[in-house]
Amino acid sequence: MPRKVVLIQHVTYEELLELYEKEKDAETRERLLAIKLYYEGYKDYEIAKILNRRDTTIRRWKKRWNERGYEGLKRKKGGGREPKLPREEWEKIAEKAIEEGMDLKEVVVYVKNEYGVEYSYKGVWKNIRKILKVKYGKPYVLDKRKPENAEETLKKD
Repeated sequence: MPRKVVLIQHVTYEELLELYEKEKDAETRERLLAIKLYYEGYKDYEIAKILNRRDTTIRRWKKRWNERGYEGLKRKKGGGREPKLPREEWEKIAEKAIEEGMDLKEVVVYVKNEYGVEYSYKGVWKNIRKILKVKYGKPYVLDKRKPENAEETLKKD
């Protein structure tokens, strides 16, 4: 028979109540409630029944509490795949696209030629428009014959 794991009391009951009351994240709050019930003397299976969770889940939360305390109950951030290009590179690409009046299809080709990384149209859109918040702008060709002071010349007095 496995040995019973004893809960380490990292904080007092009052401090635990305070943590529970102030917590905004629902998952972390539920885990704190489980720890609170441990402090009150409930057993694994009783807490599992109260919270409508499996007792293995409750024991896992207890283990994380014992190892890392309050921080062990918080949701882990991150995960997922690393981006092919870092954000700093996308900022440079966005500046170049704005300077040269590129549309997204041209940016896809530019990224492939300059960085050797293939991105779909949607991937470029996500990085340029959604993450970096670059405004939509319709690119147009400037007439090279247009003089620098064209507005002044055409202005009527």
